[in-house]
Amino acid sequence: MKLSTMPNNCALAAHIVIKWTGLDIDDEVMSTGASRQSPYLAVNPHAKVPMLRLDSGEILTEMSAILPLLAELAPETPLGGHDQTERTQLSEALAFMIGEVHSDWTPHFAASRNLSDVTCPPLVPRS
Repeated sequence: MKLSTMPNNCALAAHIVIKWTGLDIDDEVMSTGASRQSPYLAVNPHAKVPMLRLDSGEILTEMSAILPLLAELAPETPLGGHDQTERTQLSEALAFMIGEVHSDWTPHFAASRNLSDVTCPPLVPRS
C-alpha cells in the first residue's frame, strides 16, 4: 500500500497511525500542487490528499475511510474501538473533526485561496 500526501496537509493523522501501529505502508510525499497535475489526476480525479492506494489498486481519499481501515489492519491496537458503540463513537468523532474542525482551519492553512489579489503580502502562505 502507499499513502500519498503533500507537506502541510491533513494527512498527519494517517502518518501517526501508520507509525504508531508499525503498518508497512509506503509514504509518497508530493510537492505542493502535485495533486492537481495530470499524472495524479489520472489516478485520483478528486485531486485530494491524502490518498491511500491499496494493494488491490483501490483508491481511498477520505480520512473517514482511511483511518478506520488502518485501525482494521492493526486489530491488536485499540484504534478501532472494542465494540459497536465505540466504533460508532469513533465514526462520530471523525465526522466532527473532518466536517467542522478541519474546515474551520482551511483559511489558516490556505489563506491565499480567500484573497482576490494574487500579489498578497509574502507572509500569507500560498497554496
